[in-house]
Amino acid sequence: MMNLRNLKIRSQLISLLTAMTVLFLIATGVSYQALNKAKAEFTRFIEQDQHILLNYTELLANGLQMGQALRNIILDPANPKAHTNFGKASEDMDKLLGETRALLVADSEAALAFDKIVQLRDKQKGFQSEIRALVEQADLETAKTRLNKDETPVWRDIKQQLQDQIKVQKTHIQSRETAVQESTENAQRLTLILTLV
Repeated sequence: MMNLRNLKIRSQLISLLTAMTVLFLIATGVSYQALNKAKAEFTRFIEQDQHILLNYTELLANGLQMGQALRNIILDPANPKAHTNFGKASEDMDKLLGETRALLVADSEAALAFDKIVQLRDKQKGFQSEIRALVEQADLETAKTRLNKDETPVWRDIKQQLQDQIKVQKTHIQSRETAVQESTENAQRLTLILTLV
């Protein structure tokens, strides 16, 4: 009779130990999944959302640099530094436009707004080419007029569009940051609950 009682206690202990081990493995698996999800959301937040915001601000900076360089070309056409600065800023801007477009989700509001920026940039490039050609022909007065009448208003539209997108992106980042924090907190709570069970 004593052996039967010991056997029951032994079986109960084995069952309890098995149940605890299974629960621990489930808790570990669920915790691992939750933490991986939080990690993936955080990675996306950094690689996409923050990158888009950085690109918008760099586009704005390059546009300002390009505008200043174009004015310097008109003021001193013989200065090679102005031409170099313009070329670099223009090249960087076009490269950033391509990189930023690749980061945006197709057919999203941000992508549609960004397409308008690209269209304005194409229009601006045409005006800039015309202005530079006028400078090469030593027609500086016409170049100044075209700069003020045509190129500058297009730049102002681009600048406004970029500033609007920066505001939208900052709002989007704040909501994504909150979502990432909530996901991380949920993962932590779930881990704690499953560990206590």
